[in-house]
Amino acid sequence: MLMALPHDCMQMDFGSGALKITPAHDVNDYAIGKRHNLPIINIMNKDASLNELAGPYAGLDRYTRQSATLIATLIVSDCV
Repeated sequence: MLMALPHDCMQMDFGSGALKITPAHDVNDYAIGKRHNLPIINIMNKDASLNELAGPYAGLDRYTRQSATLIATLIVSDCV
C-alpha cells in the first residue's frame, strides 16, 4: 500500500522529499504510523524467518531475504 501523508518529518530540500514509514520498524516510524492510523504488520517469526505476510519471501530467514531482494532489485534496475 502506498499513501501520501503530509508530515513535519519530511525534508522537501533533501532527496525526493518522500519519507518511507514502516510502523513496526522503529519508534519514530511507530509514532508516525499511530498518528495516521497505519497498520502495524509484523512479517517476522520469532526465529527471524519471514511469515506468510512476507508474500514471496515467506519461509526465508532474514539474511536469505536480503539477498533475494538485492538480486530482484538488480534484475529490475538492469531492465529499466
